[in-house]
Amino acid sequence: MVGPKEKKLAEALETLQKVEAVLSEKMQGLHEVQEQVSTLNRNLQESLLRAKQLQTQMTQAEQQLERAEKLLGGLSSESERWQLSVDKLQEDLTNMTGNIMLSSAFVSYLGPFTAEYRKMAIDKWIRMFIDRGIPTSKDYDLQRILSDENQIREWQDYELPADQLSTENGILIFNTRRWPLIIDPQNQANNWIRKLQGGNNIQIGKLSDQNFSKTLENCIRFGSPCLLENVEEELDPMLDPVLQKQTFKKGPQVLLKLGDQDIPYHNDFRY
Repeated sequence: MVGPKEKKLAEALETLQKVEAVLSEKMQGLHEVQEQVSTLNRNLQESLLRAKQLQTQMTQAEQQLERAEKLLGGLSSESERWQLSVDKLQEDLTNMTGNIMLSSAFVSYLGPFTAEYRKMAIDKWIRMFIDRGIPTSKDYDLQRILSDENQIREWQDYELPADQLSTENGILIFNTRRWPLIIDPQNQANNWIRKLQGGNNIQIGKLSDQNFSKTLENCIRFGSPCLLENVEEELDPMLDPVLQKQTFKKGPQVLLKLGDQDIPYHNDFRY
């Protein structure tokens, strides 16, 4: 009875060993598959993250492309205006000689005259220049040659009247070598100068003021602008050196004689 059972036990143990060997092999295969699945999951997450980044980049690229198309559309509409500006600059370069001569003559001679007389003189000078072969703009404009839109707009912000005559007078004030004499019955220029030079510590004076001489001296010394009001037909001879800018050097200093004393002359002084 024992013999057959021992034989069956040996067979069963042999079968068990075979099954365990197969099980071990299958478990090893399962472990490898699990590692592959884990690797694939990691790759999947990385791919999803990369896909999300690419989607974001694509959205940004589409937005940039849309903005670029709008910009190009806007620039294309400006191309005609730019071409006109280029043509105008080329024309100005060609006509520079005559335009500068006209501007110099305007500043030198036309300040006291009315707008009508100024236009008549400019038209006559232009015809004369053209007859003599001097390149000159037929549509000459003092504002375009000696000023710019931003400067004129700033002047108007300080209440300079917007008419052409007032604008030309403002250009003359800032481009003359001599101090300007302003005939201003409505006080428009007076008000404009006060506001324009308010940040530069402008000093207001009258010849009848007892302290005018001291005020003028301080302006010359420290470079403050000075506005002399209510000027009559005759001026105090004391002002001649100031009006004629009769400065002189004494050593390293630039001086101006005011009355009986020599005053250090500041380059920022305006009168």
